[in-house]
Amino acid sequence: MHYVYILQSSKNKSRRYVGLCTDLQNRLKDHNAGECKTTAAYRPWHIETAILFRNEK
Repeated sequence: MHYVYILQSSKNKSRRYVGLCTDLQNRLKDHNAGECKTTAAYRPWHIETAILFRNEK
């Protein structure tokens, strides 16, 4: 299964991040742990929208 997700920064409500992953909860933990350079400055993040797809295509 594949997720397309939109995160919203709790620190700056106007900041959003769009991503693709197969394990949404684990990916959110990565973003909030600062392991992603692009999102580290605006953490913590929460899931605003997530859509599940059966395959990546």
